[in-house]
Amino acid sequence: MPGIEHETMVAMLQTHPEHLGALVALTQPGKRVPSGLVSEDSVVRWSDPVEVRPDLVFLAAGEPYWALVEVQHKK
Repeated sequence: MPGIEHETMVAMLQTHPEHLGALVALTQPGKRVPSGLVSEDSVVRWSDPVEVRPDLVFLAAGEPYWALVEVQHKK
């Protein structure tokens, strides 16, 4: 069961998808996230992984770009 830290991060990214670019820049130098991301229904099946429901799904308007976000919390 996800904890409050996990749910807080998911809610923050869903409400402010522009923050995803900052997180990616910190953790994946050289990677680019387009502006104008829109949060989509994350229950939609996008691929066939072990976990079938990512926390968040973002699409970029006018670009062939999508991002699946799975928030992880390490103690």
